[in-house]
Amino acid sequence: MKIERLELRLLKLPLVHFFETSFGRIDDKHFILVRVDGDGATGYGECVAEQDPYYSAETNETVWHIITEFIAPRVLGVDVRASARGVSRARRRSAATTWRRPPWRWRRGTCSRSNAGSR
Repeated sequence: MKIERLELRLLKLPLVHFFETSFGRIDDKHFILVRVDGDGATGYGECVAEQDPYYSAETNETVWHIITEFIAPRVLGVDVRASARGVSRARRRSAATTWRRPPWRWRRGTCSRSNAGSR
């Protein structure tokens, strides 16, 4: 799949109920919506960074900068399947297997099916 277009939008949505901490009151959420188009398919993603750097150093402004200046120039026009060929088959297969396992099987010995969900 060749990435043909990458679109960023900064959106602001009002919260149903305000959120208040010692830093102040938040009445709306600012976030970046990413749209990627390629080979007739479209995908969407959301950046969950905050508007201000109180919780984390990553903000909508820094994310916008990183995507536009570093990520977009490297992925636009690139066949992402060809880029993935360099990853070993074993690594891809182990990652896929991990995601297919039910949560109680991710770490043996820490949680079994019989006690999953019990306290």
